[in-house]
Amino acid sequence: MYTSLLLVALSALSATSALPAPQANGAAPAQPFCPTPLVKVPDADCKAALAKVALTVDAATPAAASGQCTITAKPVGTAAVKVTKAQLDAGFAAFKAKCGDTRGSIVVKGTGGDVTLAISKTGARSKLTDGGNVQVPPTCTNPSVKIVDGDCNRAQLGLGPGGIRKPIEVLRVNGTTTTSTFGTCKMTATAVDGAKTINCSKGRLQAGFRFFRDTCGGFTPGSLVIKGGAPGGNLLLEFAKA
Repeated sequence: MYTSLLLVALSALSATSALPAPQANGAAPAQPFCPTPLVKVPDADCKAALAKVALTVDAATPAAASGQCTITAKPVGTAAVKVTKAQLDAGFAAFKAKCGDTRGSIVVKGTGGDVTLAISKTGARSKLTDGGNVQVPPTCTNPSVKIVDGDCNRAQLGLGPGGIRKPIEVLRVNGTTTTSTFGTCKMTATAVDGAKTINCSKGRLQAGFRFFRDTCGGFTPGSLVIKGGAPGGNLLLEFAKA
């Protein structure tokens, strides 16, 4: 009898431990991004900051802060997105389940679009910033498909004739489009908005590259448009799984 009870208890414990992490209330699926090095952020402060996040999120939505935690909410795309407190709470719980008490980001499904929540330590620069380099915000077309970060880093270095490895400091796109593939990541850079040939600084390219990663919660299929270059126009940067 005691043996049977023990086996039942062990089975129940095993089933509980196998439960999946909470998902961001309909996000497909929640994809927490925990950048390294890990920076500890107090859980109680983040919960208090989360309670201050606006339920209608647009590009001008201010960051919410409490104690040592700041949470920045931005729409994925250009349109304003409505979210519920339950959606924000579920997204935060999914982030915590993977990342713990640290900085990072997660994409939460809202009404009419998705919202990126970026958690950072108050006083530190939020990772969710484009540095003024982005013309069209990132579109994360399939957040459930993840692309290896290191592969996209290598693919980025191979863009353009000869790549952008040192000492080359400018991406030159001739004939409208250039493509580079490494491992699981395929990147395409296209001169748009009236340009057929464009020169884009390495710093501007990498700022847009990082902003896409941070907005989408890691690398995933999608795109964004980076501002400017010579002699004119902008640069469309697209990510796909190879």
